[in-house]
Amino acid sequence: DWWETVPRSKNRPVTLKWNDFLKEFTDKYTPSVYKNRKKVEFLELKQNGLSVAEYELQFARLSKYAPEEESTDELRRDRFERGLRLEIREKIAIKPPSYGALLEAALRAEETSIERSSTEAKRKKLTDNLNPTAGQSGAVYFRGSGSQRGWFRGRGVGQTSRSSSVFLVEAGLLGV
Repeated sequence: DWWETVPRSKNRPVTLKWNDFLKEFTDKYTPSVYKNRKKVEFLELKQNGLSVAEYELQFARLSKYAPEEESTDELRRDRFERGLRLEIREKIAIKPPSYGALLEAALRAEETSIERSSTEAKRKKLTDNLNPTAGQSGAVYFRGSGSQRGWFRGRGVGQTSRSSSVFLVEAGLLGV
């Protein structure tokens, strides 16, 4: 019934193009209050706890509500970059020439950040195991092969003959 009320719908053959139909349909069934709310959501969009891929998905989904804010590739790139977390923006040394290049650089920066965090967490865990705090036994279990498997109890304070990194190398826990 609605389609019959659209002025150009009665033309035979229909001269309405797909994009024109979508515009008519959206105008009819998407209230302006909703569109304005989504536009504000797009303008305030930040990556925060999202991954770069999740942020880009939200960015693409909401961008249709503010087409004037991303009418050129440069505007789109700048808006996307401003929403990225600071740690990722800092890793993008130069201004990428396009939105696609910016997205790729942001994904790589995020990957590097995740790898660095993982490596630091592993290193901290190993260091904590080798340098027990007061009240801990000082015994460290390590996995090796054959006779290398077992418990290691560190020497007393002031009696350490090797550094913890040497022990890690010998135990096969730290690659050199």
